[in-house]
Amino acid sequence: MLADDILTIDALTVKSPDVAGTVNATGTVQLKAKPVSGELVLDWSDVLLPENLAGQPLASHGKITAGGSADAYHADGALSVGPPGKLSDLVIKLSGTPKQILLDTLALKQPHGGLDASGTVTLQPKLGWDIKANADNLDPGAFAADWKGAIDFELATSGSVGD
Repeated sequence: MLADDILTIDALTVKSPDVAGTVNATGTVQLKAKPVSGELVLDWSDVLLPENLAGQPLASHGKITAGGSADAYHADGALSVGPPGKLSDLVIKLSGTPKQILLDTLALKQPHGGLDASGTVTLQPKLGWDIKANADNLDPGAFAADWKGAIDFELATSGSVGD
């Protein structure tokens, strides 16, 4: 619906004959704002990506909220993804501007381990990063079927891309 230069998405539902599950969206777009701004909520349930799309069947459900404009934006969400019956939980919270993305939280929880990361990615004037991550018994096989075993690591990296 469009009223007073505000586009409102009351309910948008997407289904595919090729992929099981449902994706729903709601939100608003402020068309007269400078720059254009908006808020969007995506939630999905019973999604099952087939092996030919993801290398192995992957199930997912979750919810992500995002908003802002090109000048300042934010997103946060909680979702679950992984082989059916072996889902990993992911929580993410970030914000940004044209110059920098702040990754406040990236937390992946698996039945026996996981990964936590945070940091910044500089976009301007030069591409760079300052990221810290910690994995404890992280099982990449949940997303890469051929990976056998789990990994532990602590990582602190910063740098920039040269000319």
